[in-house]
Amino acid sequence: YLGRAVGIACSGDELEEEGLVLALVDGSFFAALRAFTRATRTALPDVAAAPLVPRLCEALERGPLATLRLRMRNAGAAAADNDSFLAVANSLSCAGSYARRLRDVVTNGLGDGHAAPRARWSVGRLDALASRFDEAAADAMRSLGGSLLPAAWLLLEFDPADYRLLRAGEAAEATARAVFERGVLQPLAVSFAALRSSLRPEALELLVHAVGAALGARLEAGAFAKRFDELG
Repeated sequence: YLGRAVGIACSGDELEEEGLVLALVDGSFFAALRAFTRATRTALPDVAAAPLVPRLCEALERGPLATLRLRMRNAGAAAADNDSFLAVANSLSCAGSYARRLRDVVTNGLGDGHAAPRARWSVGRLDALASRFDEAAADAMRSLGGSLLPAAWLLLEFDPADYRLLRAGEAAEATARAVFERGVLQPLAVSFAALRSSLRPEALELLVHAVGAALGARLEAGAFAKRFDELG
């Protein structure tokens, strides 16, 4: 029953009311939560609920995780104007949050009965499942961040700037900072502002971290390529 319910939930393409997350995420985790809650309300909750926990994990791995990964592959390029890509990325981020909430419900619902220890190892699978959703969302945001950086980086590379501190001192450093602000930070701020209405806050935070990490790596690589008198 659980597998069928999750499978039916994953067959739809609709978005939730807010228009950011695919409805299959809410439907899948609702089916899993409802099944576990019903098991805990039986006459023997530990005996009924404990064997269900591994099935929850399997249903969610084969359902929303596999479905979202497939839809991400078919969503097209990672771009700020690709609604399909953004919807799947938001759904992966949301699913990670739901998996952690389900883990907490399962942990509290198992209780201290004799069957609980045999099922608690499965709770770790819910942690791992949440991490897999999170990592897939982070990968999507790294791809999206890569699409935001190149144009801004070209503005920095081709804008005239003098890094030679021995010749120009503080004036050269001020020029370099102004070029960085105008050529990189301001365009990125505009891009983030435009995506604020299209990404969940958690996904937007992942994007900011991804862009920051990529930008830092490029700055480091550029610094290693410069002469000693240019490193300022």
